[in-house]
Amino acid sequence: MSPSERGLVARRTVVHGLVALLATPLGACGGEGTLVAVTPRALDPAMIDRDPLALLPSGAVGLVGADAKALFATPLGAEVTNVVRELVPLGPEAGFEPARDVTRVTAGFYAMQGLDLCAVVQGRFDAAAIERAADARKVMPSGKAIVKTRYADQTMFTVGNLGFSVLSPSTMLSGNEIGMRRALDRLRFSATETASLTLPRALTPWMVELLETPGAAFAFAGDFSASSVSEAATRAVPFLAGLARARVIGNFRDPGLNFAGTLTYRDDAAADAGGGTIKNLSDFGQIANFWTTLAMGTSIPSVDVRRSGKDLAFTTSVDAGTSQQILRWVADHAKKSF
Repeated sequence: MSPSERGLVARRTVVHGLVALLATPLGACGGEGTLVAVTPRALDPAMIDRDPLALLPSGAVGLVGADAKALFATPLGAEVTNVVRELVPLGPEAGFEPARDVTRVTAGFYAMQGLDLCAVVQGRFDAAAIERAADARKVMPSGKAIVKTRYADQTMFTVGNLGFSVLSPSTMLSGNEIGMRRALDRLRFSATETASLTLPRALTPWMVELLETPGAAFAFAGDFSASSVSEAATRAVPFLAGLARARVIGNFRDPGLNFAGTLTYRDDAAADAGGGTIKNLSDFGQIANFWTTLAMGTSIPSVDVRRSGKDLAFTTSVDAGTSQQILRWVADHAKKSF
């Protein structure tokens, strides 16, 4: 047999072996049956509503949670509505009023491709009315078209790169497209790979525990242990240099927004430098410039700081007017960042 003939026989043997393997009944592995296509199970809304935080993918570098009902009841209500409108760009024609229908928002920030956002919005939602309104409203007031797509057996609406998907009458997913797709992939594969009625949480436990602090109207957890805070951020806000973790909780009582938190640094030297920076905020032109970018002038709130090893504990408050400006900046920044 010539070399070319031997090669042809070898190739045929491989092909025949693959065909035989693919055609082998499952019974050859110890049971009876044949290979069948896996069909995703329909998602159970009760499973989603039981623990909405479980929708968020792993790997969040930042996690923010807010009691929307408490926020809407303050003078900040109008600004909060604008932030929610960026996440869910619909109005009364969809039977949707943020102040009436949204009770809580939990947002995860991810460093996958730049900065990505995935948020869980809890409350009361009329999925059918929202879909009809989205279908009818081809262009939003911003001038951008609303686009309806199907992904992971769910309907997703996007305006620019921000969008939403109604998963149940009480839970909506929002964020940019990459963030939402990761969450929907998580749902899709969980629905096919487990028979459990509970979707396990994928977030870092200490971050979730912070968001669930009793009495906290809002909370922020930042985990930078796997990646450093960007150079641009540390130039604008020097005390972020060397930061490993951030824990912040607060409320909306007088005089406005009241914060208490802990910054954990990578080493003692970074903690010492960070503490010195915070204690002397008024002496740092970069901080004043950062504050100015938030349309707050150069009026910097006083901060009480106490250091213990690598940890800096702090408390501070900002008045209602400044709080409104912060939220306006958040809404405007969301438009530009995602």
